[in-house]
Amino acid sequence: MDKGWILVTGAAKRLGREISLELARHGWDIIAHYNTSEEAAKSLAKEIQDLGRDCCLLEMDLNNLESVKKLVPYLWQELGAIKGIVNNAAVFEPDVKDPLEQEKLIAKHMAVNAEAARILSKTFYDETVSAKTKGSIINLLDNTETPPNFSAYKQSKDSLLNMTLNMAKSFGSHVRVNGVAPNFLFPSARQTQEQFLKMAGDNLSDPVKIARDVRILIENTSENGKILRDLP
Repeated sequence: MDKGWILVTGAAKRLGREISLELARHGWDIIAHYNTSEEAAKSLAKEIQDLGRDCCLLEMDLNNLESVKKLVPYLWQELGAIKGIVNNAAVFEPDVKDPLEQEKLIAKHMAVNAEAARILSKTFYDETVSAKTKGSIINLLDNTETPPNFSAYKQSKDSLLNMTLNMAKSFGSHVRVNGVAPNFLFPSARQTQEQFLKMAGDNLSDPVKIARDVRILIENTSENGKILRDLP
């Protein structure tokens, strides 16, 4: 069954890959966004195509917000109406001691984890209103007690949570907005597996389950403003 196009940001690896494959298995075509993981994105595209679905690869740095503003209108023009967005891409890096570098780190987290998602969501909403159609947005949030040395990450995810609830109210007539909040899933690029497991403890989520939760919220047309938190 052909259900239409879904844009998944950060699709090439880890949770984004699981979400993309879960959606493809259930009839969705995937716009797979990536930044630097070109080979992983190509591998994902082949897996999706082997499932009988279409996959459009999209390379973009979400820290470039001017480009982000143009993305959804461009996709709408090239592919036709898009049915949904999964705002999954995220930066997850520990704080640094240097104040100037910390400011840059906060700005990067806010841009990628929150502001890019806001822009994509708003431009998607505008296109659905213009086309007199409906759609769905899923924002990937966080259900963990984030360690204090990840304050930039926590600030950005708290902002995304507030935006999710606000957008659910203001977009509701055209676009449903929901959130999925996992516990710990993967280590950051600067963590060893041992450091990650020590930090996570028993609060680990299964990426396959989280991907299924995302799909269920997309396909359940009665849900809006729901934050689905994964219990430890």
